[in-house]
Amino acid sequence: MPGTDWVASGGLNDEQTVIFDLGPPLLAELGTFPSAFPDVRLMRAVGDGNRLAVTDGLSTGVIDAETGDLIDGREAGLDRPHLYISRAETSPDGLYTTGLDRLGKSKIWSNIDGSELFAANDGWQIRGFSDDATLAVLVELVATQEPDNRAEAGSTRLVRTLDGMVIAELEIVEWEAAFSSDDRYVATVAGENIQIWDTSTGAKLGSIKEYDLLGGSILWTPDGSRLIVGGFDGIIRVFDVGRLLSGVSDLEAMVTRIPAHDTSPMVLADLKDGSLLLTQSREEPAKVWDLETGALLGEFGTPVDGDFVAAAFHPTERRLYAEVGADLIGIFTLDPEELIEIARSRLSRELIEEECQLYLRRSCEGG
Repeated sequence: MPGTDWVASGGLNDEQTVIFDLGPPLLAELGTFPSAFPDVRLMRAVGDGNRLAVTDGLSTGVIDAETGDLIDGREAGLDRPHLYISRAETSPDGLYTTGLDRLGKSKIWSNIDGSELFAANDGWQIRGFSDDATLAVLVELVATQEPDNRAEAGSTRLVRTLDGMVIAELEIVEWEAAFSSDDRYVATVAGENIQIWDTSTGAKLGSIKEYDLLGGSILWTPDGSRLIVGGFDGIIRVFDVGRLLSGVSDLEAMVTRIPAHDTSPMVLADLKDGSLLLTQSREEPAKVWDLETGALLGEFGTPVDGDFVAAAFHPTERRLYAEVGADLIGIFTLDPEELIEIARSRLSRELIEEECQLYLRRSCEGG
């Protein structure tokens, strides 16, 4: 029941008795559907949750969130090097996706009608963009003479996508960028450092540099007051942005520290209402965390071939989509009331007072 950790179905001497644990790792799966998009690695729920924007790292697409049918697919050019840092990304509301087109050009698309909103110049790639896709951080890729034809990052620019205007040339090479919801700031990852920039002027306002951040990822809370950092060491760290900008040390600005995963790298995949955080790590289930308490609320999905479990929050309901096998996506509930209703639907009879006290830790008269 609400406020407890357990739900019982059945009775003391009933062979049909089932005990439901409301804590990790078991939360109820409401159903599954096959995905027409193979090998999903990242996903976001679009709009009211009836679509999922998905990617396998090389290609992007949109599928139906009930049937898994493919609505729109965009295959990346396979004749060019496709670096980890050029993987497709989706905006927090799922409305926009960035990735490479068939010729290897870095672009932003609408996930509603599939239209192209912005295309970077040849040799440049999009590292991150604002929620409304009007701002983007671009990095110039410079070819090397290495046998596998890799590219290295060169100049970094903050641009306005509506007209391609360059707002600022940023001082250091960047690998990932995340904009605050009001577009006032952009945080970028470069090697072991995170920098915070003013999007109107390009001025550097603050930094985080005392931790192993190589390969880490970043998310802003909806109100812009916190910056969530997923380190290469599998630890989630939450920083007070106001204190970072005031010039205090990283340690003084850190408000939460959560050991989240044993394997690396870790990806901060999604955030719901500023309180629930979804994380992914190679060869582990996706996990949901309470940012206020640091508690693990649930684990979801099954890694396929040692890869990440793709997962995403439903935009309006307390539900979550997660990959549960090759080309199969499950729908899970995060709502305790819905879990209780599932348990009640399996009762073979009403519980007696002794059973309520034992299993529900409350009187039957309490509901």
